[in-house]
Formats: sequence, structure tokens, C-alpha cells
Amino acid sequence: MEKNIEEKRLFIGAYFEKKIFEKALFDLKREFLNLCTGKWVELQNLHFTFKFLGNTNISLIPNILNALKEELKQYEASLIFEGLGVFPRAQQPRVLFVKIKDENELLKNIFNSIEQKLFSLKIQKEKYPFKSHITLCRLKSFKNPQFKEKVEKFNNFSFGELNNFSIHLIESQLSAKGPTYTIIK
Repeated sequence: MEKNIEEKRLFIGAYFEKKIFEKALFDLKREFLNLCTGKWVELQNLHFTFKFLGNTNISLIPNILNALKEELKQYEASLIFEGLGVFPRAQQPRVLFVKIKDENELLKNIFNSIEQKLFSLKIQKEKYPFKSHITLCRLKSFKNPQFKEKVEKFNNFSFGELNNFSIHLIESQLSAKGPTYTIIK
């Protein structure tokens, strides 16, 4: 199905300093090389998502920006990237991700605010509870139990810490080479 030209594929997400993951991403790809197949996220595309909007009519963009004017900004906060996890569950992993520790629950509070404000624009709320994470790989196949054991090996691995991040409305354009992200605001 072709995307309507009057639509953009959008999400609300946050970028951060990529140096935190530069070596770790290279090492993880090597560690998981023979244990799974899938699409690894490029270093420049690493981000955390608050809400995926999908194909959205471009006429809604000004309303979205207006509704989220308090959320789309720079934040000062201590976030710790520690441990690996999988979605939806260990027996059937489809996504390999890095966990984000947020002791003050800032990310969850921002998510709840975004959900409430977008719902007033008739944008549906998420079906699943918010879990802050950074997607590393969208899995196609995996070898159990070795894959599960390797994920558990990295359960307490520290990838680094972040002291600030910026939230944006972002367009995602898909291609055979992978997604290209463009910040709208």
C-alpha cells in the first residue's frame, strides 16, 4: 500500500549523544553475530520513542506541535542505559533493546502528558504500558537457548549515562537502505 502524499510517517522521540553507544553497538553486533538475524539500528538512528503516530495527515501537524509545545524541548535529567531486554517476551523475541533507568520517572511522565494531549486530538492511546528503551535490533530469527543466555549475560551491563536529551516530532521515511529520520520540530 502506497503512502498518501498528504501524509507523513511520524513519531515523537528523543535523540541523545551517540558516543555512548559507539563501541557498545559494535561489540554487541559481534557478540550476537551467530545467535540471531535481523536489522540492526544504525548508530545515527538510535533514539528512544515516546509515541509512534504512523501515517498522519499533514494538516494535523500544526495541531500536534501546538498541543505538545511544552513537551518538545530539551531536558536535563539523569538517565542510565543498563541491561538488555526483548519484546514481546523471552520465548518469542522480536526486538532487542537497551533498558533505560529513570529513577524520577521523567520519561513516563512525559509519555503520559503526550498521550493525554494527543488523545484530545483524537489520536488513539497506546495499547501497551510505556517501557522506556532504545531499540538495537529488529529480530528475524534467533537461536535458543544461546540467544536468551547472551541477553541475560548483559542484564547488568552499563552502556553509559545521559544528562540531557531533546524531544522532537520526527518524520520517518522508509527505503530499502533503512529509515531516514527528519526532525520536524
